[in-house]
Amino acid sequence: MNNKFLIKPFLMQQLRYPATWLVIAVCCIPFLLLTLGGLEAIATWFMPSQLQLNNLWQIWTPTFVHYTPLHLFSNLAIWWLLATKIEHESSRNLILFFVVSAAFSNLCQWLVTGSEFGGLSGVNYALLGYLLIGEKVAGIKRYHLDPVLVILLLVLIPLGFTELIGRYANYAHLGGLFIGGLLAVLNLLIIKKD
Repeated sequence: MNNKFLIKPFLMQQLRYPATWLVIAVCCIPFLLLTLGGLEAIATWFMPSQLQLNNLWQIWTPTFVHYTPLHLFSNLAIWWLLATKIEHESSRNLILFFVVSAAFSNLCQWLVTGSEFGGLSGVNYALLGYLLIGEKVAGIKRYHLDPVLVILLLVLIPLGFTELIGRYANYAHLGGLFIGGLLAVLNLLIIKKD
C-alpha cells in the first residue's frame, strides 16, 4: 500500500484537534527562542519569585518552556497521545482542563522549589490522572491508555525525586496527577447528577 494514502487520512484526522496542536505550537516558541538567544531570551516565560496581579499570567508560561530537544519532544508526544483523548469530546473542555491543571501544577512546583522549572509534564500528569480515573472508575473505553506508558510515567515520579536521571519538576508532576484525578472525580459527580 502506498504511504501517501496513509498519511493523508492521519493529517485530516488531526484537524479535529486544534487545541492540542495550538499547545504544541506554543511550546515550540520558547524552545526556539532559547536555542537562538539563551536563557535571557525566555526570562519572561519563567514564574517570578513573587506573584502579583500584574504578573499573574506567568502562572501558565513555565508550561511552555522546555530546555532540551528530548524534554520538548517527549512532553509533546505524551501531550498529543493524552490530550487528543479529551479533545475528541470537546476542544473547550481540553482548554479549560489545560488552564486549571497548568496553573495548579505550576503553583505546586513554584511553592516548593521556586521559579526555576519548566515543561508540559505537570499537565501531562494531570491528563494521566484524569484518563486513568475515567477509564478505571467510569469505564470510558476511549480513555484507555497503554499500560507500559502508565507504568513508565508513574515510575518516573519516585525516580525523579532521587535525581539519578536528572532534575525533574517533581511537585508539578504530583500536583498534576492530583488535580487531574480530582477533576475526573468532579466530572463524574456532575455527570451522575445530570
